[in-house]
Amino acid sequence: MRTVSRKRLFFLSLAPGAGYHSQSLVRTPVRRAKMPGTAGGRIHCLTGVSRIMCTEEFTGGMTRRRFIACSVGALASLVSPAALARASRATHRSLAFRNLHTGEQAAVTYWEHGEYLPDGLEEIYRVLRDHRSNDVHPIDTGLLDTLSTLKSSLEFNAPYEVISAYRSPETNEMLRRQGRAVAKRSMHTEGKAIDVRVPGQNLKQMRRAATALRAGGVGYYSRSGFLHLDVGRVRTW
Repeated sequence: MRTVSRKRLFFLSLAPGAGYHSQSLVRTPVRRAKMPGTAGGRIHCLTGVSRIMCTEEFTGGMTRRRFIACSVGALASLVSPAALARASRATHRSLAFRNLHTGEQAAVTYWEHGEYLPDGLEEIYRVLRDHRSNDVHPIDTGLLDTLSTLKSSLEFNAPYEVISAYRSPETNEMLRRQGRAVAKRSMHTEGKAIDVRVPGQNLKQMRRAATALRAGGVGYYSRSGFLHLDVGRVRTW
């Protein structure tokens, strides 16, 4: 009986608690780093920003279990599973911010025992307001939860330094007229985006961890030294 060799490319989602999904492509070229294989085949893995990409050159059946095993180490290098487990069991969620434009600081518990706390949220809205117009706007709780999970996964306690959070439509349009690089329909105008950095935290590591959460958009601005996070569709730039 003739044996046919095949090559497939698989993607492992890094979303915490989301399990995994895979898809196959025939003869897909990919730059590889060799990993230990199984009898009759070799497994190659490449660690990506939001996914782990693996190819397997094999003879006969698919060794999916081996593929999952080879991916565990790469996943652990992006986020701390123990820290994420602790975050999932937490009875409260707290965040600390320092607004770089106003100098205001706040350390706030905004969620406790399964409920968002109105007073905590109001304090966050105030600190993350449009510093040009002083307009205050609700900040999406999903965005706050992303910041909380990112903090837990990287295990830091330093405050988020805020470059931009809420931005009124009028401010956004003014910046566009000035030729600034802002989107016409920026998610900042809906309280669904934030630009931050954290003292003492490596920005590239933050980008990898944030992208691994697959909670929305992640923009990496190395020259300006900040990370953009939003609750839109999952994407990176």
